[in-house]
Amino acid sequence: MAIVMVDTETGEIVNEVYKGDRVIRKASIDHLKKPKEELPEDQTKWEMEQFYKGSIKELKLVSKQLTNAEVGLLFRVIPYISYIDCCIKHPNGKPIAIKGLTGITNTSRQSVSKTINSLVSKDILYKGRNSKEFQYYVNPWLFVRGNITNKILKNMFRNYYIHTKGKKWKDL
Repeated sequence: MAIVMVDTETGEIVNEVYKGDRVIRKASIDHLKKPKEELPEDQTKWEMEQFYKGSIKELKLVSKQLTNAEVGLLFRVIPYISYIDCCIKHPNGKPIAIKGLTGITNTSRQSVSKTINSLVSKDILYKGRNSKEFQYYVNPWLFVRGNITNKILKNMFRNYYIHTKGKKWKDL
């Protein structure tokens, strides 16, 4: 038995609905055709590049294991986390080295170095090296910008124990 569409004025069959077809109301079609910029007055469009995402449950569990210096450094570098690769970078895309981190955190080089090494040992930060200097990456299970992470990050933080999952990232 076929389902048909009938013109309500003429009674004429104008089309058939086949298995797998969907019927969409005109109001839905009109809504989907609206330009994305049009928002109701009670809504605000956020410029997403100005925001980061934090895993609330994971942060609660991990923060219990961090010193005040470690938490302070993490929160001060959040604005410098780059998209997709979670590298700590200047707005111009250049990675931030220890010297830059001393300025951002307003602490000594020795203190920053000690804190970074501690965070690296806890898999909160990853310390990589390009041809000239070290680069630092933030664990995306804690903070991330953008909607995706790359496979390299999973490799960098493969031994990170994800508290909310109860296993290491490499085991997911």
